[in-house]
Amino acid sequence: MKRILIILILILTFVTTCRLVHLFEDENSVITTTTQSSTIKRSKIYLIDETNRIIPSDSTKNLGLIPLGNLININLKIRNGGNDILKINNVSILDKINCSNVSYNLSKTELNSYEETNFTISTKFDNTGDGSFRIEILSNDPNMPVFRVKFIGNVVNAIYVSEKTGDDSTGTGTMTSPYKTITKGLENLQNAGGLICVAAGSYTEDINMYGIHIASLYGGYYCDGATVDWNNRNIFSSEPNYITSISPASFYMPPISIMSNSGVPVDIEGFTINGSNSSPSEITTIYISYNCQNIVIKNNNISCGDSSGNIYGIKIESSNFIHIINNSITINKITTETCAIYNWNSSDIEIIDNRIQQITNPNDDNISFCGIRNNGGNNISIRNNNIQLPNLSEAGSSVNGIWLENASDMFIFNNRIENGESPEESSAIYLNNITNAQIADNIINTKTYIGIDINITANCDFNIRNNTIVLDTATDDVTGIYIENISGSIFNLNCYNNVLYIKNGNNKNGISLEHTNNNVKIINNTIVMNNSIFNKGINLIDNDSPLIENNIIFLNNINGMTSDNEFAIYETASSSDPETILNNDVFGFKYFYYDFDAPIDERKIASLNDFNKSEKTNQRGVDTVRDNKSANPKFFNINDPINHGLKLQISSPQDVKQGGKSQVFLNNDRIYRPRTMPWSIGAYECDE
Repeated sequence: MKRILIILILILTFVTTCRLVHLFEDENSVITTTTQSSTIKRSKIYLIDETNRIIPSDSTKNLGLIPLGNLININLKIRNGGNDILKINNVSILDKINCSNVSYNLSKTELNSYEETNFTISTKFDNTGDGSFRIEILSNDPNMPVFRVKFIGNVVNAIYVSEKTGDDSTGTGTMTSPYKTITKGLENLQNAGGLICVAAGSYTEDINMYGIHIASLYGGYYCDGATVDWNNRNIFSSEPNYITSISPASFYMPPISIMSNSGVPVDIEGFTINGSNSSPSEITTIYISYNCQNIVIKNNNISCGDSSGNIYGIKIESSNFIHIINNSITINKITTETCAIYNWNSSDIEIIDNRIQQITNPNDDNISFCGIRNNGGNNISIRNNNIQLPNLSEAGSSVNGIWLENASDMFIFNNRIENGESPEESSAIYLNNITNAQIADNIINTKTYIGIDINITANCDFNIRNNTIVLDTATDDVTGIYIENISGSIFNLNCYNNVLYIKNGNNKNGISLEHTNNNVKIINNTIVMNNSIFNKGINLIDNDSPLIENNIIFLNNINGMTSDNEFAIYETASSSDPETILNNDVFGFKYFYYDFDAPIDERKIASLNDFNKSEKTNQRGVDTVRDNKSANPKFFNINDPINHGLKLQISSPQDVKQGGKSQVFLNNDRIYRPRTMPWSIGAYECDE
C-alpha cells in the first residue's frame, strides 16, 4: 500500500506541474500566455526579441555581421508570463570579449501579470573578429531565478553607401565618404562575404551578386538628405529618413539576384524591395539560384511588381540552407501563376514569420494565387507565417495558402491562413506526393473548399495535430481535413487534437479519408458543422481499419431543419470498416453510422444503443464499437472557434468532460493533458 500511495502522489504532482506548462515547438516560438493554476501565484520571465520571438535562457543569440565602429542597439523586451508580480533584481553584463563598453536600459523593474517592458542593450565592438558578451538577469521567477543569454557576432570593416550623400567617383566607401550605389560597393569588395551598410534613400539598380561580388546588405540607417547617422539604424520604422528602397533598373531583371555564392553567408536585411512594373513573361523580386547556400532574407518589405506573366516575390532554385524570415510580401497583381515565396528543388529551407498579403481582388479568368509553394527538396520548415488569401470569382481561378509537392520531411507549424475564395477547388494547405510531414498548430479561417488537403503517393508518416480549421464557403463538397492515398502506400497517420468548424456549404465533411491503410488514428478531434443538405462528420471511403476514438462530432442545428442526410460516421466500401469506434460523443446528427454497402434497409443506425453494438449487421466489420455517447457538449462559445470557443465548460456533461480514454498528451491550446482525471473527450481538457 505504501508503494501504491507513493506512485499516486507522483502522478498527482506530474499532473499539477503539467497545468503550469506551455509546450513550445522550439526556441523560435511565438510568445504566448502561460495558463496557471488559479490557486498558485508565481511570476514567469520571458525575454523577447524585436520580432516577438522567445529567447530561451542559457541560449546563444547570434548577431551576425557587425560593422566595426557602429553603435549596436539590441532591442528586446522582458515580459511577465505569470500571474504574480515579476521583480527584476539585477542585470549583469559578463564575459565581454572584444567589446569593452556594453550598457543597457531597462524601463521598469517590476511587472504586473502579462505586462512587458523595453530592455535595450547598446555596445560598440573594439576590433574586427569575433565578439561576444553574456547577460544575467536575476528575478523572483521561482523556476528561473537567473536568466542567462550569450550574444555573439563577427565584427568586420564595412563598406558604406548613401544614395543622398555618397559619390561613386570621389567616395571611398567609408562612413565619412560613402559610395552612392550598392553596385559600386559590391565592385570594391576585396573578398566575397563582406558587409555593406546602406543609408536611407531610393536605389534604382540591378544588384547582381556573384563571384567575389557577394556581401551582406544592411539597410535602415538614418539619413535626412544632408547627413547620415551610422549609429542610428531602425529597420522597422516607417519614417522616410529610415526607409531604404531598391528598385530594378532593367524591366526584365530582379532588383536582387544571388547566384553561386559558394557558401559565403549573405544576409539582406532592412530594405523595401520593389519588383518591376513592366510586362515580360516573368517577374521576380529576389532571385536565389545555382547552388547558393547560407542566405538569409530578413526583415524586408517586398513588393512583387506587375507582369502579364508569372509573378514571384522570392524565388529559390537548386539551393540549400536558405532562410526567409520576417518579411512583409505584397502581391500587386495576380496572373496565371502568382506566388509570394516559391522554392524549387532546394533543401534545408526555413520560411518563418513572414506576412503575405495582396492588395487587389482581380476578376480575370484562369488566374492562380499561392502564398508559399514548394516543389522538390527535403527538410522544409514553414512556421509562423501569416497568409492573407485573395477572393477570386472568375472561372478557372484557384487559391492556395501553402502548396507543397514532390518533397520529404515537411514541417508546417503555427501558420495563420485567412480569407480566400475561388470557383475552382482550393485549399489552405495542400500536400501532394510528400514523404513525411508534421502539420501542427495552424489556424485556418478561410473560404476555401478544403482546409488541409493531402494526396499520398509514397510510403510516409503524417502527424496532423492541434490545428484549428474554420471554413465558411457556400459551395459544395467542403471538407476540413481530406486525405487520399492514391497509390496504396503503407503509412502511419495520426490526426488528433484538431478543431474543425464547417460553417456553410452543402455536402460537408469534417474529416474525409479515402483509400488510407495501416495505422490510421483519428483521436481527440472536435468536429462541428452547421446543418445543411448533406453532412458527414467523418467520411470513410475504401479505408483499411482506422481507429476513431475520443472525438466530439457535433451537428449545430442553426435553422431548426432536419435532414435525412445527417451522418456522424459515413462509410463507403466494406474495407472501410473501422478497427475501433470508441468513446466518441456524437450529438445533433440524425444518424450515428451509415454503411453504403449494407442492404438498403440496414444502412442507417439512428439509435445510440444500436451504434454501440458491433454485432449489428452493418457493423460486422468493426472490431470494437462501445462507450460512445450522445450528449450536448455545451461548448464555451460555439461562435468563436478561432479563440478556443469550442472548449468544454464546467457545466458540460460529466461523461464528456471526464469520459476520455485516449493517449493524447496535448490539447488544441497546447496545454498538457490531463488537467483533470479522467480526461475529456474532444480537442480540449475541461477547465475545471
